[in-house]
Amino acid sequence: MKKEPFLPNHNYLIKNSGNNFETLFLEPRNYSYFLALFEKHVGQIATLEAFRFFSNKFELLIRIKESSQIPPKYQDRLHQPFSNFFNAYCKAINKMYGRSGSLFREHFKRIRIDDGLVQKLKNSMNEQPVTAKNQIRHKVPDHLRSPNMKIRRESKLALLRKPFTIAASIALFFTLNSFCAAQKQPEKLRSVNDTIPKILYTYLPKLKESTSRDSLIFPYEPFYDEQEGKYMVIGRFVDDKAIHAISATAKDSSITFYEYQKPEWKIVGKEKLVDFDEFYFEDMDGDTKNELVAQSGTNMNGNREYTIFRLFSTSGKIERVCDFFGRYQLIPGKKLAYSYEGSWYSDNIYTLYQWKDDKLLPVRSVTLHLKNPEKTNARQIIFEQNKKFQDDAMVEIFNQSYSRKNKAHRYVIEHIFDDNFQLK
Repeated sequence: MKKEPFLPNHNYLIKNSGNNFETLFLEPRNYSYFLALFEKHVGQIATLEAFRFFSNKFELLIRIKESSQIPPKYQDRLHQPFSNFFNAYCKAINKMYGRSGSLFREHFKRIRIDDGLVQKLKNSMNEQPVTAKNQIRHKVPDHLRSPNMKIRRESKLALLRKPFTIAASIALFFTLNSFCAAQKQPEKLRSVNDTIPKILYTYLPKLKESTSRDSLIFPYEPFYDEQEGKYMVIGRFVDDKAIHAISATAKDSSITFYEYQKPEWKIVGKEKLVDFDEFYFEDMDGDTKNELVAQSGTNMNGNREYTIFRLFSTSGKIERVCDFFGRYQLIPGKKLAYSYEGSWYSDNIYTLYQWKDDKLLPVRSVTLHLKNPEKTNARQIIFEQNKKFQDDAMVEIFNQSYSRKNKAHRYVIEHIFDDNFQLK
């Protein structure tokens, strides 16, 4: 389906609704946060002339700026700020209300509006910016009803700042996935003055009593310190032998990994992760030791950011292995099938990875590259292989205009993850 291209100095009516007509605005502050995010992302390429909110959909009347006012990075990708905008709002709502998955329908509508009709449409939308339909009873804050449509910048970062903290989300995920049996734990340390070493040594006797990977201890009450944004889990979550701990601080997005090396705790890794919601353990290469996976919430297309950590056999440290955005599935043979798809404006990528010692290396990859998503659905197919399998260096095998009638193209896409893959 051909999309209406965005052109500088033109007016557009933007429409979208909740996925499966799900509610988009659950309370009054959602409206102002939604518009603040518009200003942050889409405001770089367009001005907002009018808007209308329903409970499960919205309409935005915008005008794309002149070419000279548009940042160079968006000159040929005027759709990208909209993607950033929708993803940011979806992510915030997911965190705040404990939901997951896509919030919006994938394809938003865009209708070009002639200059002569703009004022009439603008008046109509401003008469009732928030409708009474669909049981909506909230009002848009007064500062958003002003004729010039300006948003107070000083409030835009504070409008939705009480979603689950990173620490809360991590703790909740651990609770649901790893806490298989309720256990009586030692009394929680409640003082914010308790240092990390003090906490670790306090729970050490309890940890020595159990050799189960399911015996996890969360020192903060109940599972995290919401006021301080701190989280910690202690247990045998890498293997049955060593005792490890993870300490996360939402304030500076820092993660510290600890290991008990008798007679003391030692730091075995430090990382910075700006954006993650959940942390879980999974044996990804079949060596009986768990990898540590940090993942973000899903975007509007169900994709996530993954960061994989591993206890390296060579250094004895817990270090970052790789990062990728999309989805993955473990397959036999120490392999991982990675895919990114779901966005009409982005490339589709399918990559087969395989573990080699402490590294997760790409084996082969195919990309369906959009030549010009604003004007056409035509794609370029790019196939790459790792010839030496010593590092992550890939060699381009072919780069051609994609055709569904081409048997080689179809074979690569359909069998990229197969064990008996052989390009003919």
